Amino acid sequence: MSTKSRASTGRFRKGTKLDSANSGRYHIQHRITEATKPGSKIEYYRATRQGSPQKFTTIVVFPDKKQFDRQISLEEPLPRFANVTAILDTVPEHNAVVYPTCSGNLWQLIEAQDMIDPSQNPTRRSRQDILRCALHGLVQLHDRLKPNNVTYRMRIGRMTPTVLRREGVSVDATQIGSVRLQEALDAVVVPPGGWHTPTRAISRGIWQSPEVWCGARYNQSSDIFSFGTVLIYAMTNKPMIWSWPPERDPPSGADRWYYTLRQHIGLFGNPESLQGLLAHIGEDNIWHRRLTELIDQEKSAPLTMRRPLSVWGNNTLQLDLLDLAMKMTDLDPTKRITAREALAHPWFGSIESDEPPAVSRWLANERESQLKAKKIPAFRMPESPV
Repeated sequence: MSTKSRASTGRFRKGTKLDSANSGRYHIQHRITEATKPGSKIEYYRATRQGSPQKFTTIVVFPDKKQFDRQISLEEPLPRFANVTAILDTVPEHNAVVYPTCSGNLWQLIEAQDMIDPSQNPTRRSRQDILRCALHGLVQLHDRLKPNNVTYRMRIGRMTPTVLRREGVSVDATQIGSVRLQEALDAVVVPPGGWHTPTRAISRGIWQSPEVWCGARYNQSSDIFSFGTVLIYAMTNKPMIWSWPPERDPPSGADRWYYTLRQHIGLFGNPESLQGLLAHIGEDNIWHRRLTELIDQEKSAPLTMRRPLSVWGNNTLQLDLLDLAMKMTDLDPTKRITAREALAHPWFGSIESDEPPAVSRWLANERESQLKAKKIPAFRMPESPV
């Protein structure tokens, strides 16, 4: 093991060599500063594996062994899921996990192509293919879905978001080699039909469901709601939910809930779904009263302020896409369409099998890269879900 003193900008400098649990050696290339969240002690690095210097990997370094062990125990069952990013290797000495590196994520792809009409081929087909493959990752994983977590790998060339923006070109569906949900650093494994009750405060974003914002129970249904908002963003280049009104100054963090939940009610609310959401949250939850007050405000608001999805979507979206989005964004978590039902929706087309077409491409890419997903030694999953 070759070590160097920590650089002021991270734990490892360029050229540091890390020996893994699977007898691999990784050479640090640089730190990925844009991946690090403010205040987070988790560090991200780009690295190459000795013997395949042209194939990059991403190394995630956790601040302590407890977080490292939790991540390992969480991801142990995931390598069998073809559309969830699985661990390639580990470096236990430094509490580090090695993941495959993709070409970019859905957020970057949309931002790079914001001047291209997403309703036209080949842009529509490529994004549709990415979204369909990403749905397969939601079968048993909850990961607070957002566009940044939907990653893809190109089959040919280095068509990174930067290249796409500079060249002004679109991505054809046949150029996409694979699609996976990114490493599940905050994920929760939930058994089918089960619910996870949060035991600590979690971050909230514009893609998250109302029950997550209210600190209530959540499961894959919550990610389906997030997927519905991502779906509209991917196919229109415009997010449905804003952190605050564009014409106003950003609110304080304590006020963001008001704008977000009011938009949820105005866009997706109807009497039946609102009652279902309130029942799911429960009267003993402080958010029950807040939501009730917001619902009363929305009832007196003009239709133009509420802009229900069922109204503006008729003039903006294909009918099949609108139907799918509405079934995904029902405010009642128990009424939303499931991932498998969504995959069978006419907008995605007929699904001939449970395996998305990108699975075979991903496996071929892994054979070419010589980076095999190996079983991670010396740990057991807890008997009950995390």
